[in-house]
Amino acid sequence: MEIPKAYDPKEVEGRWYPIWESRHYFTPEAIADPTARVFSMVIPPPNVTGELHMGHALNHTLQDVLARWRRMSGDRVLWLPGTDHAGIATQMQVEKRLKDEGVTRRDLGREKFVERVWQWKAHYGGTILKQMRILGDSVDWTRERFTMDEGLSNAVKEVFVRLYDEGLIYRGEYMVNWSPGLQTAISDLEVVMKPVKGHLYHIAYPVGRALSSRVEGLAEAYAAANADEKKTGWLKTADCDFIVVATTRPETMLGDTAVAFNPEDERYRALAGKSATLPLVGRELPLIQDEIVEKDFGTGFVKVTPAHDPNDFAMGKRHNLEFVQVIGKDARVTEAAPEKYRGLDRYEARTGRRTENFMPVYLYDMARVILTAIGDARPLTGLGVKEALERIKMLPAASGAPGTRLRFGRYIRHGWMGSEFLVARRVLPDGSRSVLHGTINGLVDPASLP
Repeated sequence: MEIPKAYDPKEVEGRWYPIWESRHYFTPEAIADPTARVFSMVIPPPNVTGELHMGHALNHTLQDVLARWRRMSGDRVLWLPGTDHAGIATQMQVEKRLKDEGVTRRDLGREKFVERVWQWKAHYGGTILKQMRILGDSVDWTRERFTMDEGLSNAVKEVFVRLYDEGLIYRGEYMVNWSPGLQTAISDLEVVMKPVKGHLYHIAYPVGRALSSRVEGLAEAYAAANADEKKTGWLKTADCDFIVVATTRPETMLGDTAVAFNPEDERYRALAGKSATLPLVGRELPLIQDEIVEKDFGTGFVKVTPAHDPNDFAMGKRHNLEFVQVIGKDARVTEAAPEKYRGLDRYEARTGRRTENFMPVYLYDMARVILTAIGDARPLTGLGVKEALERIKMLPAASGAPGTRLRFGRYIRHGWMGSEFLVARRVLPDGSRSVLHGTINGLVDPASLP
C-alpha cells in the first residue's frame, strides 16, 4: 500500500466518518457497561436554513473535545444534534419564492403555507448537517431532532403548563418589535440597528392650558432662550408657558400620556406636579420626574408614549400612566387617536406622502405644531424640523430581504410573564387543560400588573 506524501483530509475524513456513523460509534450504547457514568449534552441548534460559520466551528470543536474525552474515559455519552426552525428567516425565504410564483401566503392559506415551509426545510435544511459531518462532530445522529418536531413541541407545552400550574408565570404586558409586513413579532436577536438620515421634530406643549389660536414668535422665543450656553426647553411667553420636546417619530405623539424630565435637572424643578396639554388631542399630560431621562440630551424633556417605546413602557409602569396604542399591527393610526387621523399609514402621518396630490389632515394639523417645509401653514406651537441621524431596526440582508426597511412599530401584547418566560395561553382540543406557548423575556413586578 502506497502512502501519499501529503495528508489529504478531504479524502481521509470523507472516507472514515461514514464508517464511524454507520457503526454507531457515537451513540451511548457504544459503551456496553450499564454501570458506566452517563454524560449528556445538547448542541445549541443552528438555524436549519443557514450555514455554519467560524463561531460554530469553534463552539462545535470545544463540545467535540469534551464529548470524545468523556467517551474515552468510559462514560456513556450522548451529544444530541439538532437544528432550529429559524422561523422568520425561513418564512422570508419561502415568501420570496412565492412572490416569484405570483402568490402570497394569504393566497395559499395557513395549512398550505406551512406545507410549503416544511418542503423548504426538507430541500434546504441539509446543508448544516453535512457541514457538521465534515467537521467530524461525534454526535449521535440516530437521535437527531428539529425544534418543530411534535415530541419537542409537546415537551415545551408541558413545561409551560407546569410553570403556570405552580404559579411561576403570570399574565402581564410587554413590548415587542412588530413587523407590519410579516405580521409577526421579531426578536431583538433577529434585527440589526442601522443609522439612517431622518428628521428631529421639535414640538412645543403648552403648560396648564389648551390653545385654540396661533402663537406668534414662539420659534424666535426658543432661539433667544437658547442663544447662550445655558440651554432650556421651558419657554415663557405672554400667552402661557411651553415645554419643548424633540422626537424622530412625531406620529406617536397622539399616544403621549406624560412628559418627563430628570429629577436632578434644576432647570425644571418648579414644573414638578404641573401638567401640559397634548396638541391635536387635548389630553392632559402630567409632568413626571424619572432618572432615565438624560439631562443633557436634547431639551431635557422627553415625551412619554408607553405603548410605543420600551423606555417609555418602563416609565409608564413606574408612574402608573395610561397606555394608548395609536399605531396598530397594520402600521396605521388606530381608533385610539382622534377620528380624523384614523387609518393613516405611519409614514403618511409623518411625511404626508400619498398618491393623491394633497396634504393629509394629520400633517396639516401637525404644521400648526411643527414648523415643516411642506405647505405654508403657520405653526400653532411649532418650532422646527432639522435633519438628524435616526437608529432604526432592520432585518439583515442575510435573512433574505436585502434592504427591506422594517421600522417596527412598538406595540403592547398580552402575555404570561415570570422567571424569564413569556407565553400566551391556549386551550387543548379536548378542553382538559391550558397550553402555554412562549418566548424569553425579563422579569416583571407582579404588583405592577392589572
